Amino acid sequence: MLWTSTRTNPGAPCERFARITQYEDGLKIDFSVWPIELLSKVVADPVLPDFLDIGYKVLVDKDNLTEGIKPPTYRAFIPSPPDEAIYQDVIGEFFHEATSVAKHLWRGDLIPAKYNLDFMMIYDLLRRMLEWQMEIDHNWDIKLGAYGKGLKKWVRPEIWVELERCFTGANIEENWVALYKTIDLFRKVSVEVSQHLGYTYQYELDRRVVQYLHSVENLDRLDQSISSRIWTTSRI
Repeated sequence: MLWTSTRTNPGAPCERFARITQYEDGLKIDFSVWPIELLSKVVADPVLPDFLDIGYKVLVDKDNLTEGIKPPTYRAFIPSPPDEAIYQDVIGEFFHEATSVAKHLWRGDLIPAKYNLDFMMIYDLLRRMLEWQMEIDHNWDIKLGAYGKGLKKWVRPEIWVELERCFTGANIEENWVALYKTIDLFRKVSVEVSQHLGYTYQYELDRRVVQYLHSVENLDRLDQSISSRIWTTSRI
């Protein structure tokens, strides 16, 4: 055994625990132990919980406790089209994060810059837009794994190539380039999603933020008054 962990759910209506075990030969086993009351509730409910609706198989049931449990539809975790408010929120948050990336890159603060660029802009917001585009391409019928797992299989190859170009290492100037590439890809995908769903892309916000990013990139890094002013007006 390489590693094991036990998790409980204190405060839940029915107490249960899960155990996760990783073995050195590569085998990983996750299992949970439930009280009978919880299983009875699942059987009685008209809709399966998502973690069963993705598919299950009863191996042994000597007491027929699972008799009457609903069959899975295999539709759990397949996303639905976002409404326009959600779509617009993603765009607004994306460009807000871009201004934070610019601030941190200008100061040479690599760690917060990478957090805003790689995690917030790419993993969180661009990934969501890519998943919507992918679902549009496949009639909203694909269930991805967590954290974008499997996305490469379903997105268009040329889009995936552009996504890979959004990532870079620790060099500040290369991160500026990655920032603009990320915005270019986000714009391309978001416009297509908006056209399919009948929404409006925020071109003016896009233009103004990109203009602002270039202005920050070109600021005099030796001018301490500028550094103080940026800190005062955009502290996080």
